[in-house]
Amino acid sequence: MFLSKAFEFNPTDPPDYQWDSEYELYLHSTLHIMHSDAFFQAINLHYSNRALAGGNFYAVKNTMGEEYFIIGENVITYEKIFYHYKQGTWSPDSQIIDHYRKMFNTNNIIIVPNITYHIDCQMTYVGCGTFLVHSFEETKKFFPDEYNQYVQAYKEYGVAFDIIAAKEHQIERTVQLLAAKNFKVIKFCGTVYDVESEHDDDQMNIYGFNGIKSTFVNGIDVYSEYERQHYFVTIDSPLEKHKHYFCDIMRQLNIQPYFVRDNTGDISSTIDYISKHNGALRCQTNVVDVDKVAWERLWL
Repeated sequence: MFLSKAFEFNPTDPPDYQWDSEYELYLHSTLHIMHSDAFFQAINLHYSNRALAGGNFYAVKNTMGEEYFIIGENVITYEKIFYHYKQGTWSPDSQIIDHYRKMFNTNNIIIVPNITYHIDCQMTYVGCGTFLVHSFEETKKFFPDEYNQYVQAYKEYGVAFDIIAAKEHQIERTVQLLAAKNFKVIKFCGTVYDVESEHDDDQMNIYGFNGIKSTFVNGIDVYSEYERQHYFVTIDSPLEKHKHYFCDIMRQLNIQPYFVRDNTGDISSTIDYISKHNGALRCQTNVVDVDKVAWERLWL
C-alpha cells in the first residue's frame, strides 16, 4: 500500500521552485498518526516520500496478461523537484524512470500525460486489459448540450477555446501509448461538469472533480471468482442519461457496474463531497503485490 502526501506542482511556477521541508515533516507526522490507528497495526505498511501518489499510478494487466505499471508524467516532474531539494541538482527524466523500473523490478512502465492532477481522474481501468479514457470529442458526440456549455463557459471566462483541442491531443497520445502495449482503450464521456456554477481557476480546467454533475472515471475493478463475473465499482450518478450511457459501455464489455454513495446514502451529498474534495473512490491509495516492489527504493 502506498500512502503519500498529495503534492501538486504547477509547471508554470519559476524553475527555482523548492519543495519546502515542511511537506516532508507533514508526511512523517501524518503517517505516524495513521500508523497508530488499530487498522494500520494489522497490516504491513511501508512509508515513502516519493511522488507516486496512488491516484497517479496503475498496476494492471493488458489483454495479453502482461503486467504494466502506468505512471502520470507529473510524478516525474515532482520527483525532479524533490531531487533538487534533496541533492541540489536536477535529475534527467530517464534517471527517475529507471529508478521506478528498479523499484518495481520491471521494464514494463508506461508514462502517460497528466491532463489533470491525477491520471485516475482522466482514465480508468475496468479490468480485462481495458482502459476507458475521458474524451471531449465523445462528450460532444453523446452530450452536445453539456459540451456547448463548456465552450460557452470558456468564452465567458476569457480562456482560448483551443485549450480543449490541446487536451484532446494529450488524450489521443494517451490512447496511443496504451494501445501500443496491447491495452484495449475506449474513449468515452467520463465526467459531466457543472459549468453553470460560479467559475474558478480549478473548475475551468474542466478536468478533475471540481464542480461536477456526474463521473464514472474514478473506480476499482473487481473480479468475483465465485460468480466468475467482472465488476467495476464507481460513484453513483444523479444523471440518468449519463448513467445509462455508461451502463451500455459496461454491458458491451461484459462488466457489471456497481454504484456506491457516501455514508448518507444521498446521491447529491455524494457528488457534493467528491466535488469539494477533488477525489472519489480510488484516489490517493493504491495496493500492489508486495513481491513486485523493491522496498529499499521507497525513499529519496
